[in-house]
Amino acid sequence: MNNENKEIYAVQILDKAKVGLHARPVAKIVAITSDKKYQDTTVEVIKLADNTDLNNEISFTGEEPKANGKSILSFIGLAVKNENKIAFIIQGPNCKEIITAIKKVLKDENLIA
Repeated sequence: MNNENKEIYAVQILDKAKVGLHARPVAKIVAITSDKKYQDTTVEVIKLADNTDLNNEISFTGEEPKANGKSILSFIGLAVKNENKIAFIIQGPNCKEIITAIKKVLKDENLIA
């Protein structure tokens, strides 16, 4: 896939309940990303270092913990806790649409500001 159809959405999880990214929001995100209309799109979730500055360009070493954003077990396996930072790397058609839907889930679940 070319970079024209690649988007990165990075966010810090800020859960008032201090639980982090748990099964319900992960299941909602996976339901979106694995929808049949997005079958030609890949979604990777990367757990970022705590010192990652989300206001600057994010660089990846290749050693960060990763998960398939279309798999609940893979995603849950990242064990994203409160105040952890993650990046969604989305490649393929409808990148912006998927990011909008992910943001809505995270906001609705009170996991981002």
